[in-house]
Amino acid sequence: MVTWGNVYEAIVEGNSKEVQDIVMDALSDGESVDDILNKAMIPAIVELERRLECGDIIILEVLMGARTMNAGMDILKPYLSANLVRKPLGNVAIITVKSDLDDVSKNVLKTLTAGKGFRVIDFPANISPENFVHAVNHEKITIVAGFSILKSATDEMMNTAEAIKNAGLNDNIKLILGGEYISSAICNAMGVQCVARDINTTIEFFISGD
Repeated sequence: MVTWGNVYEAIVEGNSKEVQDIVMDALSDGESVDDILNKAMIPAIVELERRLECGDIIILEVLMGARTMNAGMDILKPYLSANLVRKPLGNVAIITVKSDLDDVSKNVLKTLTAGKGFRVIDFPANISPENFVHAVNHEKITIVAGFSILKSATDEMMNTAEAIKNAGLNDNIKLILGGEYISSAICNAMGVQCVARDINTTIEFFISGD
């Protein structure tokens, strides 16, 4: 029987050639999409970063794991898109940061957000905080979200959040940030409405608005 644990191992090992078959087998054997995502995929990337910080692996191995995760996500997308609706629930901009390896966090959050029925505006990874704020105004964004799996991306994501606050946009949009390394105190000072430790909590806030 194939479990979410096998998916975790494939990502940590950078087994991009077989991960799609492993994910499909795990689904066939009864594993849920949520378990594969939250117990296998995201923790595997966090573990790779921990090993990188300890000097146990090199950055290339983290990239291989990230690409393996993206390959596995391609299998999950049809399941995550099951709740798509014709009329978008809102326009969402995902904060992107050039230091976030292989756009891992952004791709996960984008897929889940679109699957819940939101229109996701995609911006290039090298967009500056100032240009991001301009685009938010232009596209009539109602929700801005960021979720960083990797510690290296957190500071840059916070710079974008600060630019949003300085532009006076906090009253017009929902600002949601998530990730293991997010500081609740700093977020509160910036007017962030939701600080989430996992991606599902981030998505739930989109819908509830609490």
